[in-house]
Amino acid sequence: MEQRKWNNEDSVPLTEDIVTLQNYLRKIEDEAKAEMREHVSATAYKTLSESLLAQIIVFNKRREGEASHLTLETYLKADTGHVNQDIYETLSPVEKQLSHRLTRIVTRGKRGRKVPVLLTERTKSSLDFLIDKRKEVGILQENPFLFARIGTITNIRGCDCLRQFAEQSKANNPELLRSTKLRKHVATLCQLLDLDNQELEQVARFMGHDIRVHCEYYRQTDKTFQVAKIGKLLFAMEHGAQSLKGKSLKTLDSVDFGKRHEDTSTRGSRAVKKRGTSNADRRPEDNDGGKEQLIAKRHPDKTQKKAATENGKISFCKYNLLGGC
Repeated sequence: MEQRKWNNEDSVPLTEDIVTLQNYLRKIEDEAKAEMREHVSATAYKTLSESLLAQIIVFNKRREGEASHLTLETYLKADTGHVNQDIYETLSPVEKQLSHRLTRIVTRGKRGRKVPVLLTERTKSSLDFLIDKRKEVGILQENPFLFARIGTITNIRGCDCLRQFAEQSKANNPELLRSTKLRKHVATLCQLLDLDNQELEQVARFMGHDIRVHCEYYRQTDKTFQVAKIGKLLFAMEHGAQSLKGKSLKTLDSVDFGKRHEDTSTRGSRAVKKRGTSNADRRPEDNDGGKEQLIAKRHPDKTQKKAATENGKISFCKYNLLGGC
């Protein structure tokens, strides 16, 4: 059973489709708020609630249940206090700005873990507007949920909202715009970032699981990433271990992947040419006499020393033959 799934494509949504969905959700939000300002209606209230719930799921990549079960009490007690000054001083200018613009609330996640939910200024403003209209549309006072159903004590289901708006947004692959796929999208794209272990652990904690689960189950080995990156590594290995020394997958682009194959074909053509050369076609320096002439021409000192050595040997042999010893 497991082997049958190996070649099944486990795709993650494209960033283009996520942006399309987010833009559509904001459009629905603006239209519902405009209608609510003119006259309060249950239909507009429901549409506004569903669009905000879907936006929270998409932006935070939260499990749909974690966002759907947000309570009104949790939202009203959101931590809006002062930031830790010691940590704040170490942040970049962009990070400092975001720390003031985002609101963080904590809700219950899987297995009782506390998981954070970040709200943008736009979303928080619309949620405040939504809360002000609860009584007018008939939300029961005993309903504890932030995204409450009218006339009941239950909550709106995030998976239904996400499925509905994904189909309406005209995204290329609306079936991939689901909470689980969105979470895998984050884990997969984190491979493109040069994250150290501490940063990767922070991402995993925000997602509501430990780093092992993040890497083993949520991170998908995208076929494009695997073919391009690992294929580059395999080609580089053909050049020998020396070409890999001190390099990473990013810096392997400096390796000339076509060089090895060109050298192999060049050596082959030279060998064929050498085997097909006849004695008549050989150059003068190809025979022994020609080689000596060529050596004498290029290295006259070595030639004279060799001649002197040979003369010494001849004299020594004559001396022995004459009985000089």
